Amino acid sequence: MCFLRKYLYLIVTKFVTKFRQEQKRYANFIFHRHVPLQGVNCELKGVGYVSEWRGLVIGKNVHIGQGFYIASEGGVTIGDNTHISRNVTMYTHNHDYEGGALPYDAERKYKSVHIGKNVWIGMNVSICPGVNIGDGTIIALGSVVTKDVPEHSIVGGAPAKPVGSRDVTHYLDLERRRLYGGKNGRMGSDQDLSTCVNARELGSRMCYVLSTGRSGSTAIIDSMNQHPDVIAYHEPWRALIRLSTEFEHGIIGESQVLEELEALLVKVSSFPADKNVIISDQKLSNLIPFLQRITPQAKYIWLTRSPRSCVHSTYAREWYSEFPEILKTSTRYWHRYRVEGGLSGDVSVSRWGQYSRFEKNCWYYKYWNSIICNSLSAVEASQWLHVELENLSDQIEGLQDFVGLKSNNIRLLKTNKVVSAHQNAYTEKWSDEQEETFRRYFEHDTESK
Repeated sequence: MCFLRKYLYLIVTKFVTKFRQEQKRYANFIFHRHVPLQGVNCELKGVGYVSEWRGLVIGKNVHIGQGFYIASEGGVTIGDNTHISRNVTMYTHNHDYEGGALPYDAERKYKSVHIGKNVWIGMNVSICPGVNIGDGTIIALGSVVTKDVPEHSIVGGAPAKPVGSRDVTHYLDLERRRLYGGKNGRMGSDQDLSTCVNARELGSRMCYVLSTGRSGSTAIIDSMNQHPDVIAYHEPWRALIRLSTEFEHGIIGESQVLEELEALLVKVSSFPADKNVIISDQKLSNLIPFLQRITPQAKYIWLTRSPRSCVHSTYAREWYSEFPEILKTSTRYWHRYRVEGGLSGDVSVSRWGQYSRFEKNCWYYKYWNSIICNSLSAVEASQWLHVELENLSDQIEGLQDFVGLKSNNIRLLKTNKVVSAHQNAYTEKWSDEQEETFRRYFEHDTESK
């Protein structure tokens, strides 16, 4: 009987160990598949929860312990060589307790979390929305971080307060010698870490695709990814949705935009050093002056679609609908941060309220493209290229040359097709009133047909 118990114990122990190994392997598979912007040597130590994978931007040599809970809709950046222990919780949103219901309503208030490089976060730490954790800090186990933490600080408690600081001279010496701990603190390979660079270091090999959305940006990214010397991303930064719109509405200022963009492009994001990188995101379109400051050598592709086709698509997709029929988590976030004319200052709030949903879609196309056009007028002509979706197949060769690639047999891929829920809206004809509204916005536009 004793032998049987021992035998069963060994079998169960082996099974549990194997099960946990498979859990960890699967967690890392999902992590590497769904977080588009992450550096080399990143690892999850076990299973956990992430509400929105694209809300994460992770640097090189980042290790996260099991049991993590990351509500990342508002955006989380984690810098190089940061180690996070078990059962750490991060929140980037809070409920609106001053809304229309008790104890709170369905609305959420989003604030991003930024964690610097060379940070050590202990077990059972909770990090609140809007917190910035500086480079080289240490967060003691069980801490609740409610405020920004200065670089090189050691903090602990609930709420977390300073309890010490690193030896800055020693820290900077290790940084200069590029001595970084890898898994469990063991020395990693500096050669592996040097295979990635940030957006500024890419120079002219960094390229942004600007558009209104619903203009073929997914097609251009999927098509360019066929080239062996390219890695292209479509909307990799979820936090950019909020950042772009809040800036356009005057909620945040230039300094905050510059700080958050620099964190995304320079301090955290890692790109392959031997590739041309293309990033497509409609929310970059009103941030061109900031992109110029952060990545002055970068190139821009301005992708347009005919006004009629684009407005038809955005209207069918329920843009500016007060109560969209399809309101998944991802759609809800876009719906919340749709640019509004009354808040951007282009029209009065009262006039914006009188616009029909159809007219709002017409306004957006005109307004967003005018922002791109005006911003690119201040950029060197050699750094940007205008591409029309309708002629994209004929321009694919010129596109490769502009980006700085050797010509390759790339074929244009048609992606992002109409989903079944929107089929009826796509086949509906516009009313006479809608046709008149469209003509009023685009009667002098040669591409309006």
